[in-house]
Amino acid sequence: GRYFLDRTNREDGLKAIVYFEEAVAADPEFARGWTELSHALCVGAGKNWLPVDDAYARAKQAVARALSIEPDLAEAYAALGRIQAAYDLDLTSAGQSYAKALNLAPANPVVADGASILELKLGNAERAVQLSRSVLDRDPLSGAIWHNLGLISHSAGNLEDAAAAFQKAIELSPNRLVSHAMRSTVLLDQELKNEARAEAMLEPDEFWRTWALAIISFRLGDPENANRLLEELGQAYVAGDAFQLAEVCAVRGEIDDAFGWLERALKERDPGITHARVSTHLRSLYDDPRWEALARKLGL
Repeated sequence: GRYFLDRTNREDGLKAIVYFEEAVAADPEFARGWTELSHALCVGAGKNWLPVDDAYARAKQAVARALSIEPDLAEAYAALGRIQAAYDLDLTSAGQSYAKALNLAPANPVVADGASILELKLGNAERAVQLSRSVLDRDPLSGAIWHNLGLISHSAGNLEDAAAAFQKAIELSPNRLVSHAMRSTVLLDQELKNEARAEAMLEPDEFWRTWALAIISFRLGDPENANRLLEELGQAYVAGDAFQLAEVCAVRGEIDDAFGWLERALKERDPGITHARVSTHLRSLYDDPRWEALARKLGL
């Protein structure tokens, strides 16, 4: 299950869930199995592979079962923190859960990786990098963790490190989703314009490929193509896409539209909204008074 989940594509992610379900069916008292099932369901919801509300409800049940079996299981508190941050949008409670997980198992890679992403969301880039690299010292073959380091490094402005981390994620899991799209925007920030467009075209997920190309086309002065791509994103919209549409609108300087999509993301519990503070694409919104109000709603 862990192997297939780390490949980060829809087919393998859903296969991972089946394996975790088989694990807990074979041994209903296997607390780590319930924890991994919770984690996989959260990933499925966050990637729109599963209906969001149903997947998170099942994830909550699974982590509750894990903690009922093993009340001091660090990975279970990390899984709980992920749900609290991504679905409940309660970063304060998430911080408490991750603090407990780190106290129980400070060297656990699953715990440290999740904690690194929470530190990123809270704007603590230095601590996030420290945690992420500590995980890679123990688990250097995880494409998902390299991808997370790429996110953290990009947010911190470490563009070379970000590009290299995303490239490592792709090398380890060639069919993984999102990493090519994210790497393309790093290359764009490095002023490697042709390379950025070529990298975006390699993204296997249609939505994320269109998202990246919409940003790249606008920033490269191709408004006709950028407008077409934004229209395609809007027409293909499903719940969970609102935050990415806000990012595209913010890059284009369409401030009212960007805030409209952010409010929709809040309403739909789009997990992406918890990255608002650290998204490099939303910086055009910082001077608007609505930004502070949004940050308060998120507990940032």
